Amino acid sequence: MSNKIITIIYIILIILLIDLIVYLLISQGILQAPKIFNITEQKIEVKNISDEVPQFYSNMKFNHNEITYTIENLCPEKTRQRVLDAFIELSNLTDKIITFTQTENNPDIEVICSRENEEAISEEYFIAGEGGAKQIISTGLYSVISNGTIYLYESKDLNKCNWPNVEIHELLHVLGFEHSTSKESLMYPYLTSCDQKLDEKIIQVIKELYSQPNLPDLYFENISANQKGKYLSFNTTIKNIGVVNSKLVNISVLDNGEIVKSIELEPIPYGAGLKLNIQNLKISHLNPEKLELVIDLENKIKEIDRTNNQVQLI
Repeated sequence: MSNKIITIIYIILIILLIDLIVYLLISQGILQAPKIFNITEQKIEVKNISDEVPQFYSNMKFNHNEITYTIENLCPEKTRQRVLDAFIELSNLTDKIITFTQTENNPDIEVICSRENEEAISEEYFIAGEGGAKQIISTGLYSVISNGTIYLYESKDLNKCNWPNVEIHELLHVLGFEHSTSKESLMYPYLTSCDQKLDEKIIQVIKELYSQPNLPDLYFENISANQKGKYLSFNTTIKNIGVVNSKLVNISVLDNGEIVKSIELEPIPYGAGLKLNIQNLKISHLNPEKLELVIDLENKIKEIDRTNNQVQLI
């Protein structure tokens, strides 16, 4: 066989090999332009429970119903008793939906009677009158109170009434309630009468706020994704808009209902988010009918709302 014929055969084989390689690349989608997914952002509907009764921030609450407190040793015995009466009274008025328990360490509420122990309140914190929530974390659904302080200094108004008007007034500031413009209200800025009453609407708001489950709530925020052949890339932030930290949980990538990847997430603090960047994840199909990302597919954790745990790319 002449060299010329051998060269022609080599050329034909090379052409066939190139055609085969091109076919394989096209069949895998590698030579295709990436598909950019048009993903509808999840909308979080926030119900402002405290709409009818002003709070400093919407839906202010502690993330637990048993609220702890300490009373400074320098508080006079009469003041101490009036504070205890205020805790009992508010607990009873709310049908014990919230309770108050004394503790020695890391209290939710500090009651202080001496100016020597008065803390310098930073402008970034909130305090109203002589009592208020001191640190608040906004999660999206709630404004979670971390701790608060009540200052009770000796004054002519402090022991003016037999009922603990002043103490309940300041306690309600810690729980997030603003002043009222009604002189008949206990939340009026000034103690004008011992007949001032606690607004029934405040009681109803407290009951509703604290009847809500104290759980995490994870959802996808700011998601973008594209597919090139059988390879999926996406960026997203998983946000915890609940009121407590989440536990360990997985995100599953589903191709036509089949799991192609599970990604373990670290616990996410309430009000915080975790960025996730996945590049060139191999999926099962070149043209899947459905591509989904799902948080906690196996329902291992309880959440406020599970309907926002899924986003469909296709």
